[in-house]
Amino acid sequence: MRAFLCKHIYCSSQGGIFNGQAEGFGIYTHMTATTHECRFKGYFLGLKRCGAETRNNTISFRGMFFEDKYCGLGIRYYPDGNRYDGNWLNGKRSGQGIYYYANGDRLDGSWLNGKRSGQGIYYYANGDRLDGSWLHGKQTGQGIHHDASSGSRYESTWLDGKRTGQGMHHYASGSSVERNYLHVDSV
Repeated sequence: MRAFLCKHIYCSSQGGIFNGQAEGFGIYTHMTATTHECRFKGYFLGLKRCGAETRNNTISFRGMFFEDKYCGLGIRYYPDGNRYDGNWLNGKRSGQGIYYYANGDRLDGSWLNGKRSGQGIYYYANGDRLDGSWLHGKQTGQGIHHDASSGSRYESTWLDGKRTGQGMHHYASGSSVERNYLHVDSV
């Protein structure tokens, strides 16, 4: 085991060292500035992680790295209790994945550059569901909000996460009402 100081943080590694840098398979453990232990077990190439990591305490990631960034399939656990399980590219959520919120909500859909983008379904903990599309992290375009408690559904257009324009509210009784929103109603 080798111990060394990196960026004023205590670090240690087990595994290959080449020209003073971690190379090949190894285990890298360090304490962050807030004394959280982080552990990476995988492959190194020029001190860049290229493998799978497990971080302990407040943040955890299990998945693949390429050139020190999350890449490919992986699961990220956030300190607030949220979790993302899906594809990563250049360290950001990208492609298909599911984001689980600590409150029981979840979003199953497409991601681009770390933000919801494309088609997806947002499931609320109370049973409601929102089918639609997102752009830059906000509901934008056609969508349907299903109200679990009443059995009704609302079909409309969203812009920046808010209902906008004309839409149809379909009630469980079979009746429907047309509604018009002027970009003021958040979901």
